[in-house]
Amino acid sequence: MIEIRRGKPSDYPVLLEQLVQSFRERNPSHQRFEVIFPDVVNPSAEAMEQWHLAFVDGKLAAGVELIPRNLKMGDAELSCGGIGNVHCWQPYRGTGCMSALLNHVIDDMNQKGWSLSLLGGNRARYGNFGWEYAGVMRMVSVTADAVRFEEQAEAIHANELRDYQGSGEDAAKMWEVFKQKPTASVYDSVEAFKASRSRPGAVTYIDETEDTGFSYISVKPGEIVDYAGSCAGVERILRFLLRSSSWSVALPPMACSGETEHMFMHYAGSYSVSITSMVRVNSMCRALNSYMPYLRRRLANWSGERIIELDDGEKVSILKEGEKIMVSDTCRASNIRLTRREAAQLFFGPFMPDLGCQQDEDFWRLVFPLPLYWGRSDRV
Repeated sequence: MIEIRRGKPSDYPVLLEQLVQSFRERNPSHQRFEVIFPDVVNPSAEAMEQWHLAFVDGKLAAGVELIPRNLKMGDAELSCGGIGNVHCWQPYRGTGCMSALLNHVIDDMNQKGWSLSLLGGNRARYGNFGWEYAGVMRMVSVTADAVRFEEQAEAIHANELRDYQGSGEDAAKMWEVFKQKPTASVYDSVEAFKASRSRPGAVTYIDETEDTGFSYISVKPGEIVDYAGSCAGVERILRFLLRSSSWSVALPPMACSGETEHMFMHYAGSYSVSITSMVRVNSMCRALNSYMPYLRRRLANWSGERIIELDDGEKVSILKEGEKIMVSDTCRASNIRLTRREAAQLFFGPFMPDLGCQQDEDFWRLVFPLPLYWGRSDRV
């Protein structure tokens, strides 16, 4: 018999060992989770409350961590659940524990009112529960060539910057500028933000001058994983980084980018389009209402109604009458019928699913895809 409940601090020692053993079945060099994710894998009551654990005959068999990760996309804010550290201990694989757990966390997210869920993992496995690869981001390679081609490129040296070493004062300043980004994860407190930046492997450079204010860039080998602050300050740090090598950086879609993202593109030697994450649309109605500012702009010159139906019975109406747009659940006949996986593709791209006879209707290309981006340092 499978029993599912929230985690407790007393579960931590057994959970910790089974978690790393499960991942080392296919990756023997996998690091321990309390080392790579100290902010979410720890014995605190708060962290353990985020775990959903499956027990078979009283023995811990599997676990999923469900972490609130609300996202700001320009002038829209989305309620999201980040799913991580999904595992089933070897002796219990094939017993139905993981299916039971995933259905359980889906129910939990629906009860919480979280419109989306994001995770990284196997498409064949998680697609059965409604997740699909969706969303687009720009993967940019910034190179020193752009600096060389400028006649008066200011040289920035290491002694003009400082590195973040975990001080509360710097963490508070980082959080303040991070919140000003057009696209960012939403943290409830500076403590939560600071904890997320405690993960190992990154070096954070800080620039703070009277002219440019406070800015930072966090890097891992070959990759810029986070940045925030004034465009001029971020550019100063970037110029220092480019003295040594080229760097890759993930940028959000143009629809929710700002001055700093445009600056990065100025230094781009090349770029490509990459998938944001595996996404599950938990509620079409809640998700679309979160994007209402985008709907108002995109449907300014359109009127009418379109209804989307999913194969599990959910239906949502998008109705535009005059200046008013209403998004609501409905029972009326639908214009298109999709799977829940296809809903993620429709909402966020990169490819439109088969819409049948509606394929060439202007409405779908006016509204979709909507921007979705998940920062490298904010993933679970």
